[in-house]
Amino acid sequence: IADLPRSEIVQVGSVVEYRYLFAGEPAVLNEFGAWLNPRLETRHRWQDLQNSEPTVAKALQRAERFLLLAGSFGVALAGVAVALAARRYAERHFDSVAIMKAIGAPAAQIMRLYTINLILLAVIATAIGCALGWGVQQGLLYLLQDLMGFDAPPPGIRPVLVGAVTAGICLLTFALPPIIQLRLISPLRVLRRDFDAAGPALWQSVSLGLLGIYLLMLWYTQSLMLSSAVLLAVLLMLLIAGLFVVKLLVLLGRFRRPVNTPLGLAMTALNRRSGANAFQVVSFGLAFMVITALILVRSSLLEEWQLQIPENTPNHFLMNVADHDVTRLEQFFESRNIEAAGMFPMVRGRLLTVNGVELRDIESLDAQDGSLNREMNLSWAEELPSDNELLEGEWFTDRVNGEPVGGISLEQGFSEEHNLGIGDRLGFDIGSLILEAPVTSIRVLDWNSMRPNFFMLLPRSTLEPYPKTFITSFYLPLAEKPVLNELVRGFPTVVLIEVDAVIKQVRSIIGQVSSAVELVLFLVVLCALLVTIANVQASLDTRLHENAILRSFGASRRLIARGLVFEFATIGVLAGGLAVVGAELAVWIVQVELLGLSGSFHPWIWLAVPVIAGLLIGFSGYWACRRVVQSPPMGVLREI
Repeated sequence: IADLPRSEIVQVGSVVEYRYLFAGEPAVLNEFGAWLNPRLETRHRWQDLQNSEPTVAKALQRAERFLLLAGSFGVALAGVAVALAARRYAERHFDSVAIMKAIGAPAAQIMRLYTINLILLAVIATAIGCALGWGVQQGLLYLLQDLMGFDAPPPGIRPVLVGAVTAGICLLTFALPPIIQLRLISPLRVLRRDFDAAGPALWQSVSLGLLGIYLLMLWYTQSLMLSSAVLLAVLLMLLIAGLFVVKLLVLLGRFRRPVNTPLGLAMTALNRRSGANAFQVVSFGLAFMVITALILVRSSLLEEWQLQIPENTPNHFLMNVADHDVTRLEQFFESRNIEAAGMFPMVRGRLLTVNGVELRDIESLDAQDGSLNREMNLSWAEELPSDNELLEGEWFTDRVNGEPVGGISLEQGFSEEHNLGIGDRLGFDIGSLILEAPVTSIRVLDWNSMRPNFFMLLPRSTLEPYPKTFITSFYLPLAEKPVLNELVRGFPTVVLIEVDAVIKQVRSIIGQVSSAVELVLFLVVLCALLVTIANVQASLDTRLHENAILRSFGASRRLIARGLVFEFATIGVLAGGLAVVGAELAVWIVQVELLGLSGSFHPWIWLAVPVIAGLLIGFSGYWACRRVVQSPPMGVLREI
């Protein structure tokens, strides 16, 4: 900048454009933009990332939605883990509560004792969670440090408040219902060990848990559609468990082998605890559904991002190509094996009227809007461009002497922003000549193609009489850059724009955001492991008692160990099948409704996920229950 005056490039008559960049909180910038816009002159424009860099904005928007989706799944899994842990905690305290009631402790005092314990636990968990969250944030900032180019400010109080509110909601909806169930324990449990609390509290816990999951997801994502899609998949799995899994487990129990075989032990255990095992199948299925769905959605995102910027994407634009230079320029490209996107005409025109009324007299339009109050690039096309899609109306059908005539094809975003539709007549000033034509169609453009695109297309016969220049784009490898010197010398009036840096920056953003997505996916997998551990721990006491009795009747450790592996492997396979159904549904909704991609079917997961789930749950379940095999039967029986 200091050398610019000495270069004497800017002189009288030079066309110079200045940009003033602002940074701040989105709400502050929006307020400033609302104040500034009415004060801008005709030649001024207020831009943000969305309308100035749509390719970058789209990549970041999809990454943001994916991260919110991953966070929502993490919340759901953490809630399930909390509910399972609280349920086992309550069951282990049934005897203690019964004894306290037997010696005269009132129910209110008992509830106050356990509620205070939960509150203290929530405070400690919030403190630990905030510390872990700070560490994760530092990891994300490290991955994105090249993208940001500045040191992030220290975190404020808001993350702590978010963590505290999340802990409070988890406490009320996941952990508190099983604790409340303790007040139903009768003192008779001291004498009758088979006397349990009433069952309706389980359905209350499930209902409150689902409500808590939905409220947290809605709060995190601020998206009703996103939260509803996740909850729909969860409810579908619960419904399948209620109607199908219990019946299936009972059916498997009927085909039991001799009880002295591992498979026989497994089938007997599945049948004996069909309700609890169905809950485990759903919990494991939810965990695997989350992992499967995130992997599939991430793959779709990365694939879509790579398709947005393929390897041979045009990285140079040529503008201001004169009509008499078109043929010579095409020959230049052909002689050097350069594939151009084609020559696109540009006619400069200013929109003056809509349906015969001047812009300043139309209340629904802002005549000072920078996208309206300027010279626009009009172009013609005889056929609908390959990267355009017709939404409404018809392509130019009226013809005179075989040539299409009349009509304007508008880009969808421009049409919606300015409330223009089919049938509206637009009047333009083109070099002091007036052109008026009706809107006959609405199109969707692919702004990521790096090809010239236009808000408005007209028939060739309409625009050809007016002054025009041409624009094109082409791909040139780095090694062939010297060709540009020949191009500029041979065509001194053209404007050459190199967009390699822009494409490189977009690719850099995609790569770094993908790294952040992988870190969040890792956190969600940890949440799924919490569900697995909590689920196994919930049935650990019962398994200890059952297998101690089996050991006392002569069952070997090897038999019990193999029976545990078969039992958990069966649960894993069933959970994997449920996960596939839920993941396919959730991914289809996310792809089509949220990310704007086309829905796809993934046949490979129908075999891979159940097999992986069976192996993983089979061996991890045995590892978590190894105490069942290692504990001496006499010690376990003495605790009963």
